[in-house]
Amino acid sequence: MIKEALSIASDIATVAATTLAFYLFFAKGSEIRAMLRAVANFAHQSSLGEIRQKLDVIASLRAQDDQDEIVSVFHDICGQIDGNPRLKSHFASLTERVRKASNQKRSMSEPQKRSLVSELREQLRHSDISNIADAVGDKKK
Repeated sequence: MIKEALSIASDIATVAATTLAFYLFFAKGSEIRAMLRAVANFAHQSSLGEIRQKLDVIASLRAQDDQDEIVSVFHDICGQIDGNPRLKSHFASLTERVRKASNQKRSMSEPQKRSLVSELREQLRHSDISNIADAVGDKKK
């Protein structure tokens, strides 16, 4: 008897939860999607911030003295970009050039290092602007 009552109560709770889920999906779907976009944008901005910090580390190093550290941090940045599908498509050609420049038998020159750091920074800025434009565009929908 108690087992049957618990089973019926469980079924009623399941139906109520399902009804609530459908209500939230249809009535509040746009707000839920906006919240999920905000979480995705936060994660994206966090990744960009980490890459910026690594670029600052590279910029502070001298190409003649810290070659191994520069190459290591560049490869760390490339790995982070390749691991992020959103960044990988935008930075594919640049990461290929960074890997090629850092895998050469001769060491990377200071002008080459600065050029790669500047180009990465500029692409990060462009990614920021695109991300903000997408977020504002989605908000108008």
